[in-house]
Amino acid sequence: MSAHLSEEEQLEALKRWWKDNGKGVVMAVVLGLGATWGWNSYQDYKEEQAQQASLVYLQMLDAESAASPSERTEQQKADITRHAVTLKDEHAGTQYAYYASLMLAKLAVEQSDLDTAATELESVLDSGADEGLKAIANLRLARVQAARGKHQEALALLDSNVSGALAADYAEVRGDIYLQQGDNSAAYTAYKLAMELAVAAGEQSNQLLQLKLNRVESAGSEVASEAAE
Repeated sequence: MSAHLSEEEQLEALKRWWKDNGKGVVMAVVLGLGATWGWNSYQDYKEEQAQQASLVYLQMLDAESAASPSERTEQQKADITRHAVTLKDEHAGTQYAYYASLMLAKLAVEQSDLDTAATELESVLDSGADEGLKAIANLRLARVQAARGKHQEALALLDSNVSGALAADYAEVRGDIYLQQGDNSAAYTAYKLAMELAVAAGEQSNQLLQLKLNRVESAGSEVASEAAE
């Protein structure tokens, strides 16, 4: 009898607990399921967005590679621009959007629109792009600024700390700027450093860089000979 009463007491206690807490338990379960569903839906959305961005990015590359810059039609330029703008507008904050800015800058340079090119490259530097991409944008911006006659700004950009093959590119562009300024000695030093860095990075012989180095070395020898006379 006592055992039976004990079971009844336990059942009544369970009923009272359920009355007091049951709704909360159900709500917690529902919220837990809702959170899981919401997280999965968010992950699915992100994956779908990434796939869409990847597709537009490939379309942009296809449009860009369809013809060389000198043979590109106005329609092809418009297609490249359209895809790039789509990436920037609909996938802002992604690496694809930053690559789109690089593409628009490249297209602007081809059309001699250096102001637009600078704006696009600066937007990458001010963004959340990874450091490697920013280093590339920084190098290209230095070239654009040099072409705009802003040599000191370009040289300041090239003071950035980079390594590997990119360091060789930075040194080479620095040499180009010195050469534009008529400073053959500084250009030679920069080109020589670029050559050394390229070799250290395991790059194959850069014939264009070697020609630049030979050019300033030859010019320096001629100046020295004239001074001796």
